[in-house]
Amino acid sequence: MPSLPPAIHLAYSIEGEGPLVVGLHDLGRRGATMTAALEPLLDGHRLLIPDLRGHGDSPTPAGPWSVDDFASDVARLVAAEGGGAIVVGVGLGAATALALALGHPGLVSSMVLSGVGPKAEDQDGRDRWMLIARALRERQGLEGHALTAEAMATRPDWRGALAQVDAPVAIVAGEADRAVLVCGSGVGVAIVANKVEGVRAVNAHDPEEAEMSRRHNDANVLTLAGRRLDAAAAGPILSAFLATGFEGGRHARRIAKIAAVENGAEPQDDR
Repeated sequence: MPSLPPAIHLAYSIEGEGPLVVGLHDLGRRGATMTAALEPLLDGHRLLIPDLRGHGDSPTPAGPWSVDDFASDVARLVAAEGGGAIVVGVGLGAATALALALGHPGLVSSMVLSGVGPKAEDQDGRDRWMLIARALRERQGLEGHALTAEAMATRPDWRGALAQVDAPVAIVAGEADRAVLVCGSGVGVAIVANKVEGVRAVNAHDPEEAEMSRRHNDANVLTLAGRRLDAAAAGPILSAFLATGFEGGRHARRIAKIAAVENGAEPQDDR
């Protein structure tokens, strides 16, 4: 078992019996979202679900942070449970899982990852994450989330180290993921994104459009016009997109119709 660096004490839940499954949530979420997603595994597995640092009931230590800090926090919990974990991660959680597997290989038996890859961010990607961090900090007061976005901006390039990962890895696309895409007008990337099954991309021009696209259309991809929007204009749009939830109800019927069209079926006209 590798030695473990200093880490903070995370809030977490653990329940069930059997092989250990660790669920790691995305930026802006909390462990409860993974608990709900992985609940079917409770029959025959032991689920360990933490709130990652800066999220939920876990503490927010002073920054800056790195993705390795998130991995060290989780490593403490997994080591206490004997290691050999099946790690399921989304977005931030997937990046944490990769860092965990590379830094503490004895703790991970396999991984299921969604929403992030091994490639480091290029300058445009880093700028987008820093824009997210500034919006979270200045407009919502979410220091923990802002520090997390900065850690995602500066995460290392793991492509050369992937051969060191012995654990089997499955990379999947989760329907709850959100993404932000930028091009000159925001139109081209929206068209391409909406060709992908399950994606509902909106090219929002102001915070109201971003908010209503989330409330009524459950938009999961925001596209922005890089030529037209500076950071001051894009920040409120991004904040509204990240902070707003889907209302469901009658709007859920619209989403079902969209899914039917994607799958080549005739949508039901139930209004």
